[in-house]
Amino acid sequence: DDEGPRVVVVAGVSGSGKSSLLGAGLARAEGIPSPSTATIDDDGMRITARDGAASVLYATTPNETETDPDSDDAKATDPSPGPTGGVLDNILVIDQFESVFTRPDEDVRGIVGALERYATDTGVVVIGVRADFFGNCVEFPTLARAWQRYCVIVTEMSDARLRMAITAPVKLAGGRIESGLADVLINDLHAAADAGDRAGRLPLLAHVLAVTWSRRTGNRMTISGYRAAGGIARAVADTAEDAWSSIGPEDRDLARTLLMALVHVRADGAALRAPLDLATVGTRFGEDVSEIVDIFAQARLVTVSDEVIMLIHDVVLTAWPRLR
Repeated sequence: DDEGPRVVVVAGVSGSGKSSLLGAGLARAEGIPSPSTATIDDDGMRITARDGAASVLYATTPNETETDPDSDDAKATDPSPGPTGGVLDNILVIDQFESVFTRPDEDVRGIVGALERYATDTGVVVIGVRADFFGNCVEFPTLARAWQRYCVIVTEMSDARLRMAITAPVKLAGGRIESGLADVLINDLHAAADAGDRAGRLPLLAHVLAVTWSRRTGNRMTISGYRAAGGIARAVADTAEDAWSSIGPEDRDLARTLLMALVHVRADGAALRAPLDLATVGTRFGEDVSEIVDIFAQARLVTVSDEVIMLIHDVVLTAWPRLR
């Protein structure tokens, strides 16, 4: 369909696996080149091409120069044409698109306009967005059309797929799982979730698997190791509290300020992760904050990239009582 901007929406509740689908599924799909990715921060929206080259698709300040995707400069950083020879050679993935709506209205309009131009003139834009941001998205005709016509809903995984998600990575790592552990994990995962929230429990599973693996006996993950990790319901909270306890009392006010800066609360009371510009963290919080960031990163509570610091997942907001 060549009519209108080429935008595809991948939607689901927080924790349903949207990022995994985009990162491990679409990025490795046969027959199309790996997509470029876009990140959104205080400076606007940046594209990282398949060869690592970066360009600015939308700038929030006049100090940044936006790159026309069809300009000679942009084309010079693009990889060679892929096998499809068409718009599928230029797929742009924008994950966690809900973070756009934490920005001022002018920037929201600017970012949506930039992706619309890209989807019209250059290639295909695939956005991953939380389902509860449907209302925010459909205020824009391009996004409303995508939700209506080109939307993939990421639903709850079946028990068989959950079992595969538990056992396959362990086997790839050369490990073994005690008989019955997968059943215990699946049963506890369901018990920890409300009936309407089962699709969003994957981050809890991922976290408890990582902690249980760290408690393995030899190369074998055990039920006793899983219980010692605190189980599905407590693993994230216990890990977070252990990290918090390792911060000296004199630094906890600073740690609390950092955590609050990593959260954005909407007018309706819903909490979202908010990325922090890595370049400004030191001047904003002081040099001592780097040690606190390291503690949270080692506990897998935050991710630190070349550009931003961010809570690893929305589940930290709900599973850790200190952040509620």
